[in-house]
Amino acid sequence: HKIKKTDKRGRVEEHDVELIHGQRYDPSLVKRAVHVIRDPFDNVVARFHLDYGKHRKDEEFAARYSYDPRGFRKWCEDIDDEHLPAERKSRFIDADLIPLFEKVPCHGDFYRYVQWHNLAVATTAKMDLPTYVLHYDEYATDFERTKNDLMGFLRLEIVGEVPEFVAGKTYRDDYYKREEREAALQLMRMVAQPEAWSLMERYNYV
Repeated sequence: HKIKKTDKRGRVEEHDVELIHGQRYDPSLVKRAVHVIRDPFDNVVARFHLDYGKHRKDEEFAARYSYDPRGFRKWCEDIDDEHLPAERKSRFIDADLIPLFEKVPCHGDFYRYVQWHNLAVATTAKMDLPTYVLHYDEYATDFERTKNDLMGFLRLEIVGEVPEFVAGKTYRDDYYKREEREAALQLMRMVAQPEAWSLMERYNYV
């Protein structure tokens, strides 16, 4: 089934909708967890690239958002302008966060990033799961050790030839100004729970 939806930027998007019934699984089926963490700035820019890829045949999208820092900033600006008015009025968002929201391009992505990791830490703790924390950049800095540690944790045998890992680019310097990086990191520190922040703290530099 397909539906068409027009967003506040005037773009018409067609979505495939699958009607499904909710399904619950026995939590006891889950034995272990792998918690993957990526540099938050790279994570946000990667989402822009993903959205760009979804609209690669959309001439209007491509004309509005170039595949570079300028296009990224325009993309963030449109998203921020769409959501900030409601966020300023929301009783669910701490008023102290709003000034930081106003300084950070794609501030909502940083907020969701931190909340996702907050919930991941809380969930694995509540379920008392053995958890392996995997930082994405460790694939690039020490692939063999990371591969072996991960497979050992999962109690899986390495079968066949392992494909070469191609590291992604880093974007924080080219896509964000220094003052924006400072505000984004302050935002993250304010939203993060202590246990989650301890996992993200390695990215706390401008």
